[in-house]
Amino acid sequence: MEDSQSTSLQPADRLTRLGAQLIDGVIVSVATLPILFLFGIVGFSGEDSELSFFETIISTTLGLAVFIAINYRSLQATAQTVCKKLLKIRIAHIDGSKPKLEILVLKRYLPQWGVVYVPFIGGILNLVNVLFIFREDRRCVHDLIADTRGVVTS
Repeated sequence: MEDSQSTSLQPADRLTRLGAQLIDGVIVSVATLPILFLFGIVGFSGEDSELSFFETIISTTLGLAVFIAINYRSLQATAQTVCKKLLKIRIAHIDGSKPKLEILVLKRYLPQWGVVYVPFIGGILNLVNVLFIFREDRRCVHDLIADTRGVVTS
């Protein structure tokens, strides 16, 4: 049963959440690609080569580390990424409180980033995660795992 604080929070708009996710992804990519290039994990040779499993793990770990580095203070203080702050939305625990940083990283972001690399079904699982936004409560699978939701800030 939800308390009055939880029911008074307005769920974030689906397109706003998607926009924040996409922009956060672009920021992380722009920050991560030069590092991956510097270490030779990605290159501009024009060849269409796939990353090895090891290179995929490194790039994913580096991407998550860069994401946390960019958003650490904001996630810790207000449960917002840079883009969520700009778009006036935040992550809230299901009861309306601010989730702890450890919960956000371990239960929300790590599964979300890691599932993509599950062989054969990772892309499908990621798509299912995103499509959950169309449920009535607007919570994606990563929200269900972390017991969170996206809400509008004032």
